Amino acid sequence: MTNCENCKKEYAPTHQMQKFCSRECRRHHQNAQNRLPAYAIQRTCAKCQKSFELTPKLGGGNRKYCSRECAYSARIESNRKMSLGGVKPRSLWKCRSCGAEVDSPYRRLCDACKIKMASRRAKPRALWKCRDCGAELDSPYHQFCENCLFLHKFLTPLRKKTTT
Repeated sequence: MTNCENCKKEYAPTHQMQKFCSRECRRHHQNAQNRLPAYAIQRTCAKCQKSFELTPKLGGGNRKYCSRECAYSARIESNRKMSLGGVKPRSLWKCRSCGAEVDSPYRRLCDACKIKMASRRAKPRALWKCRDCGAELDSPYHQFCENCLFLHKFLTPLRKKTTT
């Protein structure tokens, strides 16, 4: 026999971890525990500098601001600072390749270097040839002419199926 933690009556527990004589006593005890005042921490608001109480039991352990209004206005202010203060001064807007000034902080290359880089990446027009017959192609991104593409797409899979 053990004593109930809520009403102090004796009862026979049904399992080893039982602390209360009934569900009603358990609920009553839990409700009483939830009504206890949690210890309060004094903080000052990072926005308006007012003092406010913080109760960790209610889930506000890391709050910086006394209200949602202060938090919202602080967020807007920090976003404004980031958008204005995050951009380099105009004298530092330079091309990464040649060092010439560019007209936007978000451009990496000047127009001349952009054209040079594009021409380096593209194949010379003399190399735009079909892989099968060697005919000239209209684009550096194609590998086959129209006739060979048909043969390559449709006849090659058929040949593979018949040989296996």
